[in-house]
Amino acid sequence: MQNAIRTIFVLLIFVYCINMNAQCCPGSTLGTELVVNGDFSKGNIGFNTSYEYAPTPGLGRYGITDDAHSVHPVFWSHCKDHSTGSDSFLWVDLSGSSSVNIWTQKLTQISHNSYYMFSCWVNNLGDEGPGTLQFSINGKLMGFPLKASETLCYWKKFCFLWYSGNNTSATITITNQSSGGSGNDCGIDDISFRKYEPVTYYKPIIHICDGDSFIFPNGKKAFATVTYYDTFKRMGGCDSIVATRLIVHPNYNLKYSISLCAGETYTLPDGKIVNTTGDYFHKFKTRFGCDSLIATKIVAHEKLLHSSSHLDVTCYGYNDGSIKLQSLNGATPFLYEIIGVGKNSTGEFLNLKNGEFSYLIKDANGCLADGVIVIKQPDEIRISVYQSDFTIDVGSEVRFQLNSNYKNTKWHWSPNFYLNCDSCSDIISLPDSSIVYSVLATVPIENNWCKNDTNVKIRIKPFIYLPNAFTPNKDLLNDMFCISATNIESIETLGIQILDSWGQIIFESNDVGFLWDGTVMNKMVPQGVYAYSLHYKLKNKSDTYLQRGTLTILN
Repeated sequence: MQNAIRTIFVLLIFVYCINMNAQCCPGSTLGTELVVNGDFSKGNIGFNTSYEYAPTPGLGRYGITDDAHSVHPVFWSHCKDHSTGSDSFLWVDLSGSSSVNIWTQKLTQISHNSYYMFSCWVNNLGDEGPGTLQFSINGKLMGFPLKASETLCYWKKFCFLWYSGNNTSATITITNQSSGGSGNDCGIDDISFRKYEPVTYYKPIIHICDGDSFIFPNGKKAFATVTYYDTFKRMGGCDSIVATRLIVHPNYNLKYSISLCAGETYTLPDGKIVNTTGDYFHKFKTRFGCDSLIATKIVAHEKLLHSSSHLDVTCYGYNDGSIKLQSLNGATPFLYEIIGVGKNSTGEFLNLKNGEFSYLIKDANGCLADGVIVIKQPDEIRISVYQSDFTIDVGSEVRFQLNSNYKNTKWHWSPNFYLNCDSCSDIISLPDSSIVYSVLATVPIENNWCKNDTNVKIRIKPFIYLPNAFTPNKDLLNDMFCISATNIESIETLGIQILDSWGQIIFESNDVGFLWDGTVMNKMVPQGVYAYSLHYKLKNKSDTYLQRGTLTILN
């Protein structure tokens, strides 16, 4: 039945467009053009036909031209194309047999359940009578046979609507319905097939409240939000749509649960400020007049109580302080936070340095407690030494005196070489060579042993002196490189090596009284900087001493 109604609808529109000889369904929205070369501007391409393509007329012939008179000067008038008057159109000398295919084209970009508008323009080329055409899509006839105008060269528009249903393609065919051998000559131009959207008119939006209803002009009653479309036929049978948007607005029944901490207030929808536990109701109308209610449940919580404790740092500079926080009321779980340190659910914070710490405690209701805790540390163990860096001659002794800001400081010297005591604050060292002592101070503070340390240094003055430059140019001034010593007789053994910039030994000797004239294999070395390494042992001493340095040779 529905397909029958659609067929009647299409036929009515089709007949209307023929009678009006004008646009079909004016004001409608049309989609993209689907016909290829429908204006024949590209010549004889894009379509199939059972007619013969020829330069001159004859029964069953067709061609492409911009002036019908140029094709058949005797019988045809100066008919031009439909759109511009200077482009091309299709001329047809209709066959004496009916139902012969003049033009056909298959279109594949077809949407399901959609309307499409077909149109074309036809004229009469000669004065022996107009031709009659028939249109079909997918083998189905569309409307009645169509006859061109009696007026020569007058372009007449034919159009109809087609409903696609389940089709995904459309094969459009134009056939001859004329009979007889004379006349029936026509022109065809601007064949078009486009998706069709009816004109839609929108009425103002209608607002109702939930529980109310609205009756549309057709008597249909609506209770829910909907857009109602009413289709009607304009003059000639073209579809138009009136859209009525009905919006159903809710009657709000809002419920809020508000949690207040100690000292907090809440402003109700009516502007009243409350801070006590209770149920509060506010009736109102929305801007659409719908009755609504806001129910607010207030729960006011007591002040969050807590305890806090801490342990100070045991020794100066340590990070073994701790804080313990605990909530005494409120809703679990709790979140404990020390600003700048971290958060946890236990309230215990370890490995803290000394300082001032701000904390927060938050319960499940979002209520807060805060405070400040100061973690202290003992004073630093300050070690003072009368002198911490000595330079002495070989065989000399050094006395060190240590002091601390704590009376009960214990001392430990390391290493314990050359010392008369390794746990005293007043000691004497008699070193054979340079040495660095590490001095550890230990103090008992609150049952913890706290520590600090320092270093003291003893440097032994060189016993042997070497020049840092000499000029082996045989001017009898500073020509030799040799040692000088304060007591050369006390040297038991000695060895020296001189190296070039590549690390190669260029001179060496084990003679205390060595002399070097700057030559290697009787050849003067280049001017430059050289390194030396000297080791020696003194009589009655167990240690071997080492000196390193550089010397510059100037020629």
